[in-house]
Amino acid sequence: LKHGLGRPEEALADLGLCLALQPSHAASRHLAGVCLQSLGRFRAAAAEYDRVTALDGGHWAWYGAQLCAFYLDRLDAPLEGGSADAEVRTGSGEDK
Repeated sequence: LKHGLGRPEEALADLGLCLALQPSHAASRHLAGVCLQSLGRFRAAAAEYDRVTALDGGHWAWYGAQLCAFYLDRLDAPLEGGSADAEVRTGSGEDK
């Protein structure tokens, strides 16, 4: 709830208490990953998502881990051609 209210730091602290009591609770681990990701802590978020996947191989947390890897690779990279969206839209990296 606190994450949805824009208070991910508080939500993460609450989830830490939950995980101290039950470290193998996959849903709490997943929400911790979501909070970390929203705070821009992508490596830590990916680690939580990986823990969720280890606990529950069928959980879709692998998707969050892949997003974190993408963000880590792309967010600090300089844009060439002015717009990363143009690359996706046209496949060329240039606006048409």
